[in-house]
Amino acid sequence: MLLKFFLSLLSSWLLLLGISLSLQANELTNTPGVLESFETLINVSKQRRAQIQKKFQGKDVLTTSKQLNLDQYKYTVAHSYIQTTLLMANKSFLSQGRNQTCDFLELLWFGLYSKKPGSRFNIPASRENLQTGFKEPVLVDSKLLSEILVKDKCPESVSLFNTIRRSNIESLIKKISLPKDNEFEVNLTQCQTTYQKIKKSPYLNYLFYLSQILNYTQRNTNKTELKNKERLIFLKSAKIKEVLTYSQLNLIRGLRYNFSNLKDFCRSHISLDIFKAVKKDPFKYRNLLTPYCLDILGKRKKLTRNEYHECLDKMQSNDSICSYSTHPYTYSHYPKSPCSELIENYTSSLLKNLAPDCPARLQNEGSINAGRIISFYNKDYESADYEYFDYKNPTKCFKNNIVNMNEYSKELNIEKLWGTYACYYNKVQREENCYKVAFFDDPNNELSITQVVGKILKESKRTQHQPNCLFIPERKLKSLGLKKSQGCHITYDSNNCFFDKCAIKVFQNGREVPTFITIKNQSRIDYYAYQNNSLSIGFHRSLKQKFKLKDSKVYNLTQLEEILDRKNVLVHGIGCAEDLLPSSFKRRVINQCNPLPFIISGLKARKNALTSSVLVNLSINSIIDVKSYEWKSLNLAVENYQKNHPTRKWSLYALYK
Repeated sequence: MLLKFFLSLLSSWLLLLGISLSLQANELTNTPGVLESFETLINVSKQRRAQIQKKFQGKDVLTTSKQLNLDQYKYTVAHSYIQTTLLMANKSFLSQGRNQTCDFLELLWFGLYSKKPGSRFNIPASRENLQTGFKEPVLVDSKLLSEILVKDKCPESVSLFNTIRRSNIESLIKKISLPKDNEFEVNLTQCQTTYQKIKKSPYLNYLFYLSQILNYTQRNTNKTELKNKERLIFLKSAKIKEVLTYSQLNLIRGLRYNFSNLKDFCRSHISLDIFKAVKKDPFKYRNLLTPYCLDILGKRKKLTRNEYHECLDKMQSNDSICSYSTHPYTYSHYPKSPCSELIENYTSSLLKNLAPDCPARLQNEGSINAGRIISFYNKDYESADYEYFDYKNPTKCFKNNIVNMNEYSKELNIEKLWGTYACYYNKVQREENCYKVAFFDDPNNELSITQVVGKILKESKRTQHQPNCLFIPERKLKSLGLKKSQGCHITYDSNNCFFDKCAIKVFQNGREVPTFITIKNQSRIDYYAYQNNSLSIGFHRSLKQKFKLKDSKVYNLTQLEEILDRKNVLVHGIGCAEDLLPSSFKRRVINQCNPLPFIISGLKARKNALTSSVLVNLSINSIIDVKSYEWKSLNLAVENYQKNHPTRKWSLYALYK
């Protein structure tokens, strides 16, 4: 049916131009399966298109009616170019049961067959002199061609073009009867009414144009260098967002993905309005919302339901506000995901109960992933008194994971799992004494830098009793008065201090203690014990031993889908950062691969796609910033890591009960 539809549409368009279609449906359906036949047709058309492009290189480009001179010349369009354009078109733009030829010409006029909305491209054509019969190849501007052809065939399209020329976006939006916010409730009857209303609107293709603009700007949010035409697209997008409500924006943005199917349309724009679901119970999503909302609202306390609602309203009106959050609990790789993507991916994640963290404050990606995995199986969040968020001291955002790793390493004798030490030379014992340390302030935790330094000051006889030290930025100590500077202070550079590595200075009663403490970082995460050595039994193997888990390698999406249904499942692996984040990690040599550990946290159905997206928590992103990948992209990252690893071992494993 899909193939016949395209052939029917193609034939009607080519007949308009006086061109016959040489490939018939029965010729293509002899091969097994419609999809194979359809793919064959696309490949043949692409080859013809490339040949025609080569033939028309350097030919005249006609961009005005005067150049066309229709009184003297007749034009015939190269059908292979049109054929490929139709076959590659978005099905939402084509299958509307309207006048197919006029629909196609309108979409051509709006530039919806180009990568950028509103772009114009040159269509190969043959120009015949009506007096001499001489023919020559030329290129005709797509918008100009559509304007010429609609005059005889599509009077409604002519009227639409004239209206758009005379009006701005705001006045055009008012002419289009879009549903109000209260019409987006979960109601199938209302949904069908809305769908039919939009489908019959004379402005439907204009809405497709707006949809392409919104989606193009969303995909290119982080693009820094914009050309003049791109700036105009972004300005139009901003104007659209000013005029429309969130629900209307969501509807228009999704037209290019799901308008060809009533069920998809209703599910995406009415039944599953993600912000509405979150608003019903914001406390259910507090792990995600709290750090972003504290930053957006400028608060430093527990938030009320009304404050969460206020925050969600701001997220809806400005999708990119989440991308540049500066709250300590969101410290991670920049830029972060936009708000809508954050919420949509998070709600489908299997790791929603894990506390938000700040991986940018830890230099070892392996330790970040290890801490998350241990916290997942420790199930700290099931405790009645579990409170992950420290409102007074947000720099402790990764503290629970570090504490878990330290306890885990002692229990399983994996010393290097957390391998940051504060050392000093003990003159009495004539040897170096070292204590594990993490750079956060907690008077009740033995790993805390304040506890470790206090212990060392007492042991080294620099103080009679173990002092209660404070861990503060250098600039803050300078602002303290003489009285407040009494006692023990440990200072650090705010711009160059991590949980596992930090240059410190120790002050006692306002005077700096001569440097005698050395910080050593010997953390080592041997994920799969590839190398035969005594340093580690392999982190993955230790997880099986500690939590009594089974494991299996994951090679394909079908296997992953089956595994994720099991009890207490967690899939973790290592891939090349150059494949997972190509915009941030550029390959400068062929075999370059920066190892980047990750956790697969679920699957998400993709709009207008047969397969699901894979939800992934990268170790350099906050645990609440879940990324979405096609399986083939994720698999490529794992394969390239395997190719570059000395032992060529596979690195994607599932753990489960």
